[in-house]
Amino acid sequence: MVDGERPRQTARVHVGPYELLSEIGSGGAGLVYRARSPEGHDVVVKLLRHEGVLDAADTFEREARLLGRLGDAEGFVPILGAGRHGGRFYIVLPFLPGGTLADRMGKLGADEAVRIVRELARAIGRAHERGIIHRDLKPANILFTAAGEPRIADLGLAKVLGPDPRALSTTGMIAGTPGYMAPEQIEDAKNVSPAADVFALGVILVEAVTGERPFGAAGNMLEYALAFARKPELARLPGGLVPVATRALARDPRARYPDGIALGRALAAPRARRPFAVVAALLALASLGVAAFLAATRSDRPAPEATSDKADRLASDAEACLAAGDTTRAIELATRARDLASKPARALTVRAAALMCGGEPAKAVEDAKRAAALEPTPRTALDWVTRGIVAESANDLQREIKDDTRAIELAPDLAIAWTRRSEARDMKGDDEGALADASRAVELCGRLAIAWLDRATVRCKKGDLDAAIDDATRAIEIAPRMAAPWSVRAAARAKKKDHAGVLADLTQAIALDPGRPGDWANRARAHRALGDPRGGFDDANRAIELDPALAPAWFHRGLCRADLGDLPGAIADLLRVIALDPGLAAAERGDYERILAGAPDGPNARKVRRWLDQHH
Repeated sequence: MVDGERPRQTARVHVGPYELLSEIGSGGAGLVYRARSPEGHDVVVKLLRHEGVLDAADTFEREARLLGRLGDAEGFVPILGAGRHGGRFYIVLPFLPGGTLADRMGKLGADEAVRIVRELARAIGRAHERGIIHRDLKPANILFTAAGEPRIADLGLAKVLGPDPRALSTTGMIAGTPGYMAPEQIEDAKNVSPAADVFALGVILVEAVTGERPFGAAGNMLEYALAFARKPELARLPGGLVPVATRALARDPRARYPDGIALGRALAAPRARRPFAVVAALLALASLGVAAFLAATRSDRPAPEATSDKADRLASDAEACLAAGDTTRAIELATRARDLASKPARALTVRAAALMCGGEPAKAVEDAKRAAALEPTPRTALDWVTRGIVAESANDLQREIKDDTRAIELAPDLAIAWTRRSEARDMKGDDEGALADASRAVELCGRLAIAWLDRATVRCKKGDLDAAIDDATRAIEIAPRMAAPWSVRAAARAKKKDHAGVLADLTQAIALDPGRPGDWANRARAHRALGDPRGGFDDANRAIELDPALAPAWFHRGLCRADLGDLPGAIADLLRVIALDPGLAAAERGDYERILAGAPDGPNARKVRRWLDQHH
């Protein structure tokens, strides 16, 4: 096949092991084919149009990498494979037979439209939690499964929060589709937030319900930009949706819902659904008469018990998934139970425990506090675990240990109770107790990543480094999208002086969760150990931006500055370490004396020297 030429369909043509059946789409960078896998399944192959076009190749490779972090469970079209064919990159995706949302526009009822956008908001919210912004949400990029469930596709223009070495846009660049882009994307697509995706979903919501976009059908970027001078057209939108759409479409991104999760919650609120019933009531009243309408509403209205029963079933299923170690599914089911339940204490309890196991402690604490407020008296083992989470957030480790012990007494086979007590004991310095509890959790539930992680953490502290690396690796195999196991494995490798391994693990941890300052500081140390003080300086700088009180970040930046020849800057950073953590400064006295020996005299150098003399 000639470079850039489309495969002819008169003969069987393969891309890798996939037989191309027909072309179903094309763009500037690639061609999209329906294909057949070696197993006989219909799939979609996205093939790079030209070999050697670096930007396009980066787009494809980057999309494959991001799709690997988001799959069907998160509400995205999952990646099945990727490779190269004749030098041209390709991605393989499942073939979804339900068409696109663009095909359904103008044919949806209001309730169905809201349901779809609510599911999309929750899905994009999961991407936001992972630091990914889509930047090109539109009906053509929403596909449907055979069961009618929406899935988000095409991450070719996605932005990753934090440093992204393969970022595709530069400052001032426009990325997106007119009609759905947020105003700030037109000004500078590189520096957008999750609120840009919220805006696009606001447009999709209005279009799906009313058949028209809120800013009109702008034909080009200029027309679309000018359309923002007027207010969005929401007159045909049911009244309960107007406040939701108004906030989602706010000109200022700070005034919108902060992310997809928040928008999904707003669309699940009763006021967002109530007006549809009112409109239906008026129509029925006009056509059927009062008596017939009342009879119809009595028979059609779902019983409150049915909703409550469904919420209880979902919460029970979530508990079962948590007990089996499937925290992702447990979070999903508990979230659905919370949204349905009038009294969501049980759902919040399960969700808090699952979120803690899934490495999202801030959200877990929020749910645990809400659950405790709704149900102040613990009754089940999970209630006690949740109360322990609240105790930990208040730094009351002794109370947490008591709460977790009570949970273990009530349910000795509840692995999460053992992991929670292990972590509390670890923080109190009881390494043996923490190791015993973590090992028991591993025995009870070998699929619970947090159990392996807890044991790896303790083993690393005790110096059992090979075992720590094995446990962290097992946690990574179970939960590859959790940042903490990568960080713990990096810590064990650091003690073994495996700096290249440390750099690789922390790079993965940072890609998964760029908001952890300790990972940036530790990667700075690895960069310096590998002879890259500039990379170390940049990472330490980022750690300081995230946490100005993190003494190791200042220390590593000081060492990198010294390596780069900035001795006054190095002394200033080392002086900052003395103020933040005198113990660290004392432990690293040798580096202090080495840098002082070559530094010019000055106020900061004299302060450091005086401190060293006083703490000899």
